[in-house]
Amino acid sequence: MDHLAECEGCRKTFENIGRYYEDVKREYAKASGLRKSTSKVIVPARKHLEQYFEPMKSGGIVLSEVTIPTLWRRARDFASIHPVASSLAGFILAIGLLIGSELIKRPDKNPSYFFYNQGSNSLDVYDRSDKLLFSMPAYDIKGQKRYEEDMDACQSIITDLSGKGDNEVITGVIPRRGLFPDVLRAYDGTGHLITSVPSPGPHIAFKGQGYDAPFQPGGLVYLSTPESARGLFAYYGNGRSPSVLLRLDDKLQVVGSYWHYGNFAPHLISSETGKPEIAIAGMNDLDDMRGNKYNFLAILDPSKITGQRESRLTPGFGFAKSDAEIYYVKFPKSSIEIAEGIGGQARITRGSGDDLIHYYVASLKDLGRTGAWEFEFVISVNGMEVREVKFSSPTPETFEALKKEGKVRGVFGPAYLGELKKSVRYWDGSKWVDFPTKIHPIDLAN
Repeated sequence: MDHLAECEGCRKTFENIGRYYEDVKREYAKASGLRKSTSKVIVPARKHLEQYFEPMKSGGIVLSEVTIPTLWRRARDFASIHPVASSLAGFILAIGLLIGSELIKRPDKNPSYFFYNQGSNSLDVYDRSDKLLFSMPAYDIKGQKRYEEDMDACQSIITDLSGKGDNEVITGVIPRRGLFPDVLRAYDGTGHLITSVPSPGPHIAFKGQGYDAPFQPGGLVYLSTPESARGLFAYYGNGRSPSVLLRLDDKLQVVGSYWHYGNFAPHLISSETGKPEIAIAGMNDLDDMRGNKYNFLAILDPSKITGQRESRLTPGFGFAKSDAEIYYVKFPKSSIEIAEGIGGQARITRGSGDDLIHYYVASLKDLGRTGAWEFEFVISVNGMEVREVKFSSPTPETFEALKKEGKVRGVFGPAYLGELKKSVRYWDGSKWVDFPTKIHPIDLAN
């Protein structure tokens, strides 16, 4: 460094070399930004976009804008201008060649998103350049998509389980042939089957009643942080009442389960402190034989889904009681639902950026058909208070039609909706109360 202070020529040469290397780094950063993603954020669970265009299917090796010849030419020019520093220029040239070699665009086999292709009845997986990586023939992709939309659930996700930068496609979509439909599967970017999760059944019993139907995977939720709650949470149901939420580790091994008598769908929410929680919405069938089943909403602490446990509200599987339940909310039956004698179907949605849960209870009929009905309970995430109850068309028309038949009484209006709001109940750990409350801790050994 003393020589540089004394020699102006060497000092200028050293400064030029530094500027040259900074140019190389900028070019490399530019190319990396275009060709290499460093994000580890989970890809959105679904991409149900109408395919108005044919995705680009690029082939062969694509070179970045900064290539090896470009770096060679710049290094050669530098050496010819600064012969005194030819040895240093040679060193920089070697660095340039090394960096340039990393800029060759190799075939991208990392899944980025998927598409439920109804035209070909397949699950199509693409990289971030919209190149088709592989296509899995499905049994009924249209029905799969309809189920997800009706339940606001997802049965396929793309995420990096290992944390090494290689995404996996995890799906419960039933394949056209090969594996049984009760298997959750993980694929790499080439369509190679990495591993699978077999059904948690089929031999499960509730209060002495056996259920041998195979359990099929439904909604999926993935949490990467915090470490205490890390895992893939997969819902399994068998078309009957027994249902389970499995917690799987990075190798898709079961580390915990939450059993519930009554079907549900899982959703990821954030608590008032920003802590991730899982909301499940569905039907409690514990007292189904006496016609007392009801729609429910439960908020679970994912970090406490460990071991084999059952819901406190549906005991009968013979497992230890779960301490994962933070809230358990019971929704009333409307006079319309009682008159029809058929339980409504529950689902929840979350508005973008708001602190609300939209809990829907609806008839099994499409809303566009005569006799359909739907109620929406708008609930605050912080405290689980029901703010208001809304309805969808043609609920008033259905009410009036049933009224003419003598099956319902009264007037459909604000007072009717207000009564539904006041009839919501919360479990405090020992009894139902009419105000929002968390479930108090109890002795789980009893």
